[in-house]
Amino acid sequence: MSILMFHEISANKYYINKLIKKIIPNENLVYKNYSFINAFARSIYISQESDLNSFNLYDDIKKNKLKKKYSLKSYYFYILIKILYSSKIKNIKIKLNFIKKHFTKLNIFTKCFFKIYICWASSDKLSISTDNKKKNIFLNFKNNFSKKIYEKHISKHFKDYKIVSMSMSNSLFERLLIFFRNLRICWFNSYPTKNYHVLVLYMKYDIIDYLIKDIDIEKGLFFEGDGPDDDLISGYLRKKKTKTYLFQQGSYFNKQIPIYLRDLNYDYFFCWGDFYKYKIKKHSPSLKIFSIGRIGRNYKTTIKKKIIVFANQNNPSTGAMFYTANKFYELCKWCLENLKDYKIIVKPHPKYNVDSKTLSLKKYKKFVLAKQSNDIIDYLHDAQFLIAVSSTALIDALSYRVLPISFMSNSNIQPDLKKHKLGIIVNTLNEAKKTLIINTQNKILFKEKLNNNKSQYYIKDNFDQNLRQMIKKKII
Repeated sequence: MSILMFHEISANKYYINKLIKKIIPNENLVYKNYSFINAFARSIYISQESDLNSFNLYDDIKKNKLKKKYSLKSYYFYILIKILYSSKIKNIKIKLNFIKKHFTKLNIFTKCFFKIYICWASSDKLSISTDNKKKNIFLNFKNNFSKKIYEKHISKHFKDYKIVSMSMSNSLFERLLIFFRNLRICWFNSYPTKNYHVLVLYMKYDIIDYLIKDIDIEKGLFFEGDGPDDDLISGYLRKKKTKTYLFQQGSYFNKQIPIYLRDLNYDYFFCWGDFYKYKIKKHSPSLKIFSIGRIGRNYKTTIKKKIIVFANQNNPSTGAMFYTANKFYELCKWCLENLKDYKIIVKPHPKYNVDSKTLSLKKYKKFVLAKQSNDIIDYLHDAQFLIAVSSTALIDALSYRVLPISFMSNSNIQPDLKKHKLGIIVNTLNEAKKTLIINTQNKILFKEKLNNNKSQYYIKDNFDQNLRQMIKKKII
């Protein structure tokens, strides 16, 4: 999709700076002595639409097979295309979504409208645990999944701290109160910008300042931490001399380090392994980085059972995704019918509904449909193989001595499984079948492939043990 194209472009600061100057030519992105440049770059990245039309235009440009007309949703993608390929697209007509174009570039009326909208949408309330403890720790939960991860795997290491966090209110009455609070904070501030996403950042910064300025916070913990909000909050805490810590939660695709893993605005970064440490250090030289493994991944030697886990991570709503999803289902079915000694576990993505084809596999005795809300690691301890399309679960598998098989993916997850001999990449359904037959029958070959992460260079084992060492050394 277009987001993958922008993933690559975002690794080049020249293009990013050129895009920013084109979007906001007369703004310096400094507000209250704080630079918003990194937060805004992340906003641009996130706002890229992964719609099929953007992908088709980019694909046609690369293939030199342009049509006469295109329709796009993303204003930033539209501007980027004009910067990069102006000579190629001069004879074609590109229709841009009216709302996205005119509501991204604000005038006095749309600015007032969006100030009201942002005050409503920014429905964060401050939550402080009632524990009778003196020290405060700030936790930035991006979602319920991050919160569960903290509660299950990290909270035991910080029992002496009172938790300070921001959460979204679901109560209508409470949201109304928060709305009027935000209006009081932001309404009379003119905000020196005509860009919608910059306006969001400025207003959120003022709201953050209002909520936590009088709270003495000793540490700030962030999970994933790649969004503009993360940059704002961490930057604000660092201005208050609070140490901030980022835990790596996902990997990245393609060879270049994308914008969301560059210029990280934290004091410390806890990554999965040295592979990530050395890559990220190049683009955040002042960041102190330690390899401690992925949260909750604590490998214990077990006797592997005949289990294949399918991590269904894709939204099968468009073109190539739909085709891949069907082949993914066919492979599941083939395994159930031909590898009868193996239990097949399908772990659906928590964001997407389980499709009817997958549900139809329940008729097989050796089929298990995992809970969407569960962590993938709940099913890796005993498994031999993990099959996924584009998922960090493929890297997860390495820390559990599970052989990862990347199935018909159009994007290369890092570290490259094929290049580093960490797993197997299959591009067709038949190739996947042959691979499974060979590796289920040849135990020596299977073990050889698993030994490539022995050094723990790519992802370390025993997260809990490594985190305890960081605490013991007073790094955190």
